[in-house]
Amino acid sequence: MVNADCQVQKNALGHQRIEGPWSRIQIDYIGPFPTTSRGNKYCLVIADPFSKWVEAIPTKTSTAWVTAKQLFNIVFSSMGIPRVIDSDSGSHFVGDVMQELCKALGIKQCFHIAGHPESSGQVERTNRTLKEALKKQVKSSGRDWDEKLPLILMSLRGSKA
Repeated sequence: MVNADCQVQKNALGHQRIEGPWSRIQIDYIGPFPTTSRGNKYCLVIADPFSKWVEAIPTKTSTAWVTAKQLFNIVFSSMGIPRVIDSDSGSHFVGDVMQELCKALGIKQCFHIAGHPESSGQVERTNRTLKEALKKQVKSSGRDWDEKLPLILMSLRGSKA
C-alpha cells in the first residue's frame, strides 16, 4: 500500500504541489570530502522546495544518529517540524533512530525509487552546485571547506532558482 503523503500531487504544469514553507523537505548527504581540521567529511543537505531555502550542515560521519541529531538540533529547532521528509533509502535515513525521531514528531518519511533521484529534484540540483563550490574551495584554499560553507550557502540563497 502506498502512503498518500508520499504520493506527489502535481498541478497542471507537472510541478509538485507543496502546502507551504518547510512542510515537505528533501534531505541528502554529499561527500566524503577531505577531512577538515574540525574532523568534518560529509555535508547533510536540506532543501525546502516551497521556499527554495537550503541548509547544509558539515558532519564527521553520515550515520542515522548524526542525521537525526542534526535535523532535531539545528533544522527543526529553527525552521519547525516538517510534515514530510523526502530522501533516498540510504542507511542514514532509514535507520531505527531516524524512524523513531520521525514517529515521535509525526513526520512521514518518503523514499525515492532507486535510480530516480529526480523525485527530489531540488536537493539533487543543490548537491551538484554545492559539490562544485566545495571542490573549488578545497582546490584553492585547502581542506577546510566547512569554513567556506556559510559563504557558499549565502551565495546559493541569494541566487534566483
